[in-house]
Amino acid sequence: MGKDNTEEGSSDDLDFKRTIRIAVTGDVHLTAAEAAVVDARDFQRLRGVRQLGTVNLLYPTALHTRFDHSLGTLAMADKMVRALAKNMTGADGPPISLEQRKLARMYALLHDIAHVPFGHTFEDEYQLHDRHDRNGARIAHFLGPDSEIGLILRGMESGRFYERLMLIGLWSNDDARVLGGSREDETFIHDLVSEGVCADLLDYLERDSYFCNIGNRLEHRYLDDLRLGSSNADDEYGSRPATRRLFLQMGEGNGDHVKESLGDLLKLLKATLTIAEMALFHPVKLATCAMLFRAYQECHATQRGDAWLYYESDDTVLKELCAWEEESGRNVVDCGSAVGLATLLKYRRLHQLLAVYDEARFATVLGSCGEEDIKGVVEQLRQPEYRRDLENHLAGTIRCRPGNVLLYVPSLTMTMKGGRMNVRWRGEDLTLREVEDRMTARECGLSTSQYKRLWAVRLFVGLEIDEAQGRLLKREFEQCVATLGD
Repeated sequence: MGKDNTEEGSSDDLDFKRTIRIAVTGDVHLTAAEAAVVDARDFQRLRGVRQLGTVNLLYPTALHTRFDHSLGTLAMADKMVRALAKNMTGADGPPISLEQRKLARMYALLHDIAHVPFGHTFEDEYQLHDRHDRNGARIAHFLGPDSEIGLILRGMESGRFYERLMLIGLWSNDDARVLGGSREDETFIHDLVSEGVCADLLDYLERDSYFCNIGNRLEHRYLDDLRLGSSNADDEYGSRPATRRLFLQMGEGNGDHVKESLGDLLKLLKATLTIAEMALFHPVKLATCAMLFRAYQECHATQRGDAWLYYESDDTVLKELCAWEEESGRNVVDCGSAVGLATLLKYRRLHQLLAVYDEARFATVLGSCGEEDIKGVVEQLRQPEYRRDLENHLAGTIRCRPGNVLLYVPSLTMTMKGGRMNVRWRGEDLTLREVEDRMTARECGLSTSQYKRLWAVRLFVGLEIDEAQGRLLKREFEQCVATLGD
């Protein structure tokens, strides 16, 4: 890769043309191609897409965006690449090339380019649209060969840079097949930016903590343990064995360093849990998500697909939903009309948490402790149209307007992203959460199990619902769930 100066951001082999200063990260240095991508309209739109969606209604300063997160991820990815290059030995295979460093930086910069406003709510939490990284039409729009950014990359970078970048970004996606050709030995770049203890995770943990004032301060001494290694497992296409993957080589060498690295990793897992508890699964945040989604779902029925979101911001989406509610009369208190949920969100008139059904209580209501039984009912409740019909049925049971009863049903497959990191522990290949060391097993297990315990089905109601209606509502919901399990 060539000589790398120790001063942060400086390098002999990259020609930086611009510097952007952002909170948390500091100065982010950009090459000419990176600066051109940042200037593109399709990238500038990320200034209007908040990183944490509706969390600003809980923490008012959580206004950071996917624009600054993308820049921060680039800086962190480059830091990791340089640490990896420094750590490598002959046993790790060929050294990281300048081209691969540039690919890692560009992939980090563009890893969230296909996000739309409130994307995690509309896609992951409520499953109305395909995920941003699995949405073929959206990826083609923002990164296709004739897109604004595609043309920049094809014009300013030489050789197969664009094709290699797309293969890295899509290697775990069926869309990669349409690109043709075989994958380069660059799966580790995808790992470095998007999997386990990756640049994406390391940036958003610190950024979210800072802007929510949660107080997590992380150090990254484990970067000195980053290595590359080959896997003998077939890749998902079955075409050839998987190539070099990123992992942490730990449990050997200097004892003090091992303790420091593991200590930093445990802080990272605890930071993930803290943000989840204090922000992502806080009742206020979940209430806002439930209200926003139901408002969007009602309006979405009049739209075609999600393309209208491509150049919207969080604020304009909420504004358009409020305008639609005004036109349809939903913002008027009328027993015959649905509740204007976006209008209530605008003025922070939030639904209240009525009941929480964790996994144990949910199983009791269901009348079965079978994992497959619970999974089947949860998947049914997560279907957008079924959930909407059930919410309307529940509202009708207590004779209130549609929209006054809302459900939040998270996926049962809740895992801590950092816990998936590949670790070579004293010669054995494990994931971070599998590391069985006396110093870490209890702590790591505690963090991952606590994260899973955040799972619960939550029932929210509007401010006009009284206690008697609430009791009736809970009984009816539990009867509906029990019926689903029959």
